[in-house]
Amino acid sequence: MRNTILNLMLLLATTLILQAQPAASTQQLPSYSGLTELSQVVILDKGRCKPLDSWAWETVRGVTGRLQYRKHDQLAMLLDMAANPDRWFEEPLIRIDNLPLRQALGLTTDQKYFSYSEIRSAPGLDQLLQQLFADDEEKQTALQHYMQQLYGQMILCSDVLTGQAFTLVPDPTDPNGAWSTPFQPSLQDSIASTALQVTWEELLTAWQEGNESGFNSYSAQLRTQLTAQATAVYPTNSEVKREILYNHFRPFRKAIVIYLLLGITGLLGLFFRNTLLLLLNNLLLLAGLLLHSWGLYFITVIAGRAPLSHLYESLLFIVWGFVLIAFLFNLKYRESYLFVLTGLIGFIAMVLAHQATVDITINPLVPVLKSSWLVFHVTIILISYSAFGLAMGLGHTWLIAHRFFPGTEQLGRRLADFTYRVLQLGIVTLTIGIILGAMWANESWGRYWGWDPKETWSLITLLFYLGVVHARARGWARQKGMAMLSIIAFASVIMTYYGVNYFLTGLHSYAGGAAAGIPPILLGYIAFEVLFLVLTSRGKQVVKTPSS
Repeated sequence: MRNTILNLMLLLATTLILQAQPAASTQQLPSYSGLTELSQVVILDKGRCKPLDSWAWETVRGVTGRLQYRKHDQLAMLLDMAANPDRWFEEPLIRIDNLPLRQALGLTTDQKYFSYSEIRSAPGLDQLLQQLFADDEEKQTALQHYMQQLYGQMILCSDVLTGQAFTLVPDPTDPNGAWSTPFQPSLQDSIASTALQVTWEELLTAWQEGNESGFNSYSAQLRTQLTAQATAVYPTNSEVKREILYNHFRPFRKAIVIYLLLGITGLLGLFFRNTLLLLLNNLLLLAGLLLHSWGLYFITVIAGRAPLSHLYESLLFIVWGFVLIAFLFNLKYRESYLFVLTGLIGFIAMVLAHQATVDITINPLVPVLKSSWLVFHVTIILISYSAFGLAMGLGHTWLIAHRFFPGTEQLGRRLADFTYRVLQLGIVTLTIGIILGAMWANESWGRYWGWDPKETWSLITLLFYLGVVHARARGWARQKGMAMLSIIAFASVIMTYYGVNYFLTGLHSYAGGAAAGIPPILLGYIAFEVLFLVLTSRGKQVVKTPSS
């Protein structure tokens, strides 16, 4: 409650400081060479020491919902916000996607971006804030959930505008202590504190005045002063440069392009038998796997942990496992449709992972996850999801071939056999993952099994897939039945992976059962699958083409 009051006071103070300022300028921001020097300065943010380069794009995305605003360099934009807050107070920076929230605030409903000033003067803001802090967080409505997100965006924007977000100065007496801003005299050495404050003020003044040489000089000076004060806690230069390389190379966004190309060229390969196309597909599949692996490696090195911290990283790992399994099976089966499946499913999953609402920052692990069991349990569980995802894709392939391409009986048999093998892999890995999870639970909570929603749904998923392979072994489900069941069963994976975490209350829940409704994209997926199963399970085959 105390933090809430302080945040509200800060919000109101910012409003008083910045009210009645002119609208933001859309002029191009300067690109001084000193920005490169400044980008390597380290800041403590969300419990992790990171270069300003990382903090800048994370902060811009946190406020605006996108990686870049008006093509501005992210660090230049945040510096300009701190140096010239009057330019940004009226700028439509803050993204509000939820229509009911815009209506409740009394804002224009036909736009998604609003200025700090517009939101702070919105007629419904004070009432929504009072409701938000008066109610139990675990009993939030969908509207309150979105209001809490907006409040976080406003606080972040306010901190940048007032300079409070630039926590660049470590406490030399306590390596684990809180960091302060350059204009807060928190250092015991008043001389060093004053020097930092002067340098920071001169740096912002040079930026305001367009003094490039002055800005470049003060950027280097600030970095030197901070490094001298923080040798015990600062990352090394190589670590800083490695993270900046990761930020600018963006391996996962490049992987999205490669997966899309693989899907397109793989589809062409189904209809045009060409040695060059086959070689290109193999190269794209290998390139996607290597690029994806490189990105996960960098997250691991930067964070000092396995890339399994939150939704974004786990999705990246699932897609990586999916591509790896497809690559390994391709070495044996050499089926053209594998390229199409890997490319299209990899592309769609990676696009979903990079939605504006997904946190893509590299953060420290929460205390409950700081265990050696994390790597063994979670990675094996996620690999099982990868295998089940591939089986789901193979089910779609079988039904499409059966419905639209007559004369593909041989392909159908190969697909059914392939699906069965992939399901076996998924069942074995899920079983091992559940056993390891029980051992971790005993170490953490003193019991192997407690019927927590995650545990329960993991068991349901396992039993569901065991039922699928049992039906195949008994002859109850043949090729078509296997294809349909592999699609239907994947719904239990989605529930276990996503639904439990956000819609049910338990030890594994992220939202405590207070998620803001079912995402439209999930509803769309369910509707698509129902329609797909109806269309492909009935009717006559209508198109004739050779099998792959």
